[in-house]
Amino acid sequence: AAERGIDPVVVTFDRHPLSVIKPDACPDPVVSNAQKVELLAGSPVAAAIVLRFDREFAATPAETFVRDVLVGRLGARLVLAGADFRFGARGAGDVDLLRRLGGELGFDVVLLDDVAAEDGRISSTMIRDLLADGRIRMATAALGRYHRIRSTVVHGDAIGRELGFPTANLDADIEGYLPVDGVYAAFAIVDGERYPAAVSIGNNPTFDGVPDRQVEAHLLDQRLDLYGKTIELDFVEYLRP
Repeated sequence: AAERGIDPVVVTFDRHPLSVIKPDACPDPVVSNAQKVELLAGSPVAAAIVLRFDREFAATPAETFVRDVLVGRLGARLVLAGADFRFGARGAGDVDLLRRLGGELGFDVVLLDDVAAEDGRISSTMIRDLLADGRIRMATAALGRYHRIRSTVVHGDAIGRELGFPTANLDADIEGYLPVDGVYAAFAIVDGERYPAAVSIGNNPTFDGVPDRQVEAHLLDQRLDLYGKTIELDFVEYLRP
């Protein structure tokens, strides 16, 4: 982009296309929309365009998407995509069509090579699989950062406090993909400060009346009033079930 004197822009959707096309097969997102935009804001990208993906958009013919959105609204002069990029209604558009339209409408197409890791091609599917298996270090290496979730601290049953290990209970409305149940070493970020933490994900079968899949964080050697605060958790290592 710098060489061509143009702005680098990321085009993404506000939800996984499968959530509209085939909801039963739609995977959970690795990051929320807000997290995605924040991550992009930390890159050299000039802007992130988040398109609303609904049934009307899903029915847009591939050529119409290129003409109206990429060229008509975004003025694309260079399009970068993966070799398996599909677009338009029923995924009818492919790289060959994109190149043909580029020649006609005045933009170039560059294919990006897959980024490989020990377990194969890095993708959102791979990241979810690693997190679901508790392979946190491999997920960190593939992401280039710690995997992060975010939520609000709510009142729990105070069981941890009674045991001498007060925990921050996260609201069930959590941004980011939840790794497999277990105990983790993590960092907790609160009000811009980062603290070492032990994190538990699970349904706490020891206690009656506790909702399924609770996330609790114990900030080591801290006594902070966290109720109502937003907390972010960076997963460092899976310790045990």
